[in-house]
Amino acid sequence: MTCHAMPWIYAELPGGDPVREGLPEVAALLRERLAHPEMLLDTRGCSLRALTVADLAPSFPGAHEYREARTPLDHPTLDDGLTVIAEGGIDRRGARESPGIYFRPAQYGKDERSQRLDSAVDREGSLLSLVRWLRGPECRRLEERISSGALPPGSYETDPRASAPDTVAKAAADLGLDTDAATLYLQLLALPAPTDRNIRRWNDWTPARHKAAAARLETWKADLLGAGLSPDREQVLTSPTTGPLPELFARAWQSRPR
Repeated sequence: MTCHAMPWIYAELPGGDPVREGLPEVAALLRERLAHPEMLLDTRGCSLRALTVADLAPSFPGAHEYREARTPLDHPTLDDGLTVIAEGGIDRRGARESPGIYFRPAQYGKDERSQRLDSAVDREGSLLSLVRWLRGPECRRLEERISSGALPPGSYETDPRASAPDTVAKAAADLGLDTDAATLYLQLLALPAPTDRNIRRWNDWTPARHKAAAARLETWKADLLGAGLSPDREQVLTSPTTGPLPELFARAWQSRPR
């Protein structure tokens, strides 16, 4: 589903990219499409293996047989106006497969039917979670950020110098780092995939500049790690003597910038 790609498009494409700039319009069109009363989606989050429609019927009071199929169905179904459940088949080992659970996104919200559907479906990773995200405040803020045009053309949102310069300045001042090291610190702290290749692409850094920023950040850790530094605190002279990692993690947490 397109929703899966939207956070990637927002973060991984530079300002001014036409695909990125078009994302708010795509999101609006998706919400419009989901509001169509006849749309029916597979939840893709079912974990009700071995249960039958008869087993599930008490959990969906007032549900009737699904009557909107184009051709007659030869297996039991339930339909409560939001959720449609279809009997699972028998696999090659003779075990009953999970029932198919579908829903009408136009009817999905905060009512009792929606709560019943949520309780029957693995919410994480299902289409229910994507629909909620697309309609929720996080997606709206993402769209507003793109529409604002605040990100300079050619820059990446993952480069805090471009997207959060005030935070970079504060980190540099509070931690005693230069701008490059503070930028790298924030990226390592906050981003899910700050690989060397990504860092250099986002920041438009050469390997040498990346290495210099990383070296400055490593000397910042010297006191925590117990490593010796040169008088100008620019070079690590002795190897760290950190002790057991659980102790290091606890010490790092306690000495973190506040």
